[in-house]
This record gives sequence, structure tokens and C-alpha cells, in this order.
Amino acid sequence: MSNSPKSSTKAKRPYWVYGIVGCSFIVLLSFAGCVAGISYFGQRMYTEIQKPVNKDDILSALKDIPIYQPSEFDPDFTKAMRASEAILPDNVVATNAGFISPDSANKIISWYKAEMLALGYKSEENNLGFIRQITFTQGQDRLLVQLQKDPTGPKDGSQLSLSYFQVIQTQSES
Repeated sequence: MSNSPKSSTKAKRPYWVYGIVGCSFIVLLSFAGCVAGISYFGQRMYTEIQKPVNKDDILSALKDIPIYQPSEFDPDFTKAMRASEAILPDNVVATNAGFISPDSANKIISWYKAEMLALGYKSEENNLGFIRQITFTQGQDRLLVQLQKDPTGPKDGSQLSLSYFQVIQTQSES
């Protein structure tokens, strides 16, 4: 008989194995969360796009927002813009309207600056390469005006999108 301690036959796992298993679990949960989020927002986007476009309702919801002339309301462009509404919080109401104009983006931007500043809005302009964008704010209301070349129209023609965002108060905020 020997007085040596009994050695364990079970080998210890290295710590890095636990790290790999833990990281794999986190990656799996992240992937499942992404799939669920994409499914949720995808369904909301599809629902928004499928709603019928009523020009009179949209123009009424824009309230005092002036519409550049000459421009023509484009229901298909408007419908495509609705997809962005799916990601908004429930206390924000958005009205999107798409128009086609034979005029250049520079001319339209200049007109909106003059009109919106006269209504008391502040402005911030961004040039995103092929998209000209200007945001007008007044209190919590926001108007996003985006312009890009109209690929099917005249040489200087523009696609004009108006997105009007209004924050609504809930019962608990009142």
C-alpha cells in the first residue's frame, strides 16, 4: 500500500472550452434575436406598404406644410416611402408624400428654405451625395425634405419626398 493520494481519473477541461461554449450561446441568442426583429419589422413594413394611398388624406395630414409647385403627387413613390414608418416608435406619427417635379433640386431646396423659415421653422441641410436633404424643425415637429434626380423625368427633374413627423402625447404624459 502506498501513501500517495488518489489521482482523479476525470480530466479537467481547460477554461477556454467554457469560453467557446459561452460565446457560442451568445452568438446563437443574437442570431435568434436578429431573425425575430427582421421578421417583426418586415411584417410591419409590408403592412404599411399595402395600405391604400389617399392623396386628399395625405395632403390634409401635412397641415400647413407647403407643397412645391410645379409638382405632381406620386402614389407609388408615396407607398414605397411608407416602409420607413414601421421603425417609428408608437408615439410618433409620420406622414409621407412623394412628388415628381420638372425642376432641379437646388431650385426646390431654395423654395422650401424660404417658405419654411417664413413659417417659423429652423433648418439643417445635409448633402448625402446623390440625395439632397434638409430638415425643418419647429418644437417637436419635423419635416424632412429629400430630393434626388428623377430617373424617368426631364433632365433637371427631381423626385421630392416629404416626411412630416409629429410626436403625440399619451394619456400618461398629459
